[in-house]
Amino acid sequence: MRGVVGSWLVLAVGAGEPVCGCVAWRQTAGCDPAGRREPHGDKACDAVVSPGASGYCDCSDGSRARKVTCDHRPFSCRAECARTQEYTCVMWRQTGACSPDGPREAQN
Repeated sequence: MRGVVGSWLVLAVGAGEPVCGCVAWRQTAGCDPAGRREPHGDKACDAVVSPGASGYCDCSDGSRARKVTCDHRPFSCRAECARTQEYTCVMWRQTGACSPDGPREAQN
């Protein structure tokens, strides 16, 4: 039996490269990040989102970061949105010789 060995090609965002920006914290109802929106509870990107609030960070690339229930540690959406693009998976590359640095197996 042959094992599958490979490596993920990952792009790291380095210093000076653009990262995902923040739009706002979006408050939701029922301690459910997928709950009904509560716009009156929305917060600015640098505001601290304290425990007891559910919702998500609305990021400038259209993604939603830090989808949380009411039980979480304090955070800010500016930091959470920036974190979403620390690593971006580009593709899986299967390699041979039972090594992630082995020769590329083009058929996989």
